[in-house]
Amino acid sequence: MYAQFLATLVMKWLPGHLLWIYFTGAFMVAAGLAITTTVQARIAGIMLGVMFLLWVLLLHAPRVLANLHNQDELTSLFVALGFSGSAFIFSRRLFRDVSRERSDDL
Repeated sequence: MYAQFLATLVMKWLPGHLLWIYFTGAFMVAAGLAITTTVQARIAGIMLGVMFLLWVLLLHAPRVLANLHNQDELTSLFVALGFSGSAFIFSRRLFRDVSRERSDDL
């Protein structure tokens, strides 16, 4: 629905803007399914956190530096950083729960 608009936000030096948008959407759906079904959920959470962190570093940080007085850009940076941290915290929490279950089985 918003693919054409989001393609304009992809870095200019990166080819295939629309392809990256569809790839990102497919990855988010796959990560959501993995987390919901707990099949490879820890890996999906880590990869989701890495993806958001890369967005912060490669997309949002340069946009904030280019538009220092635009509060929307700064908000977008902090939202992506929050999503990244949440995904890492979730994957760590899931790792602890799985480890605890394995030690109870022994």
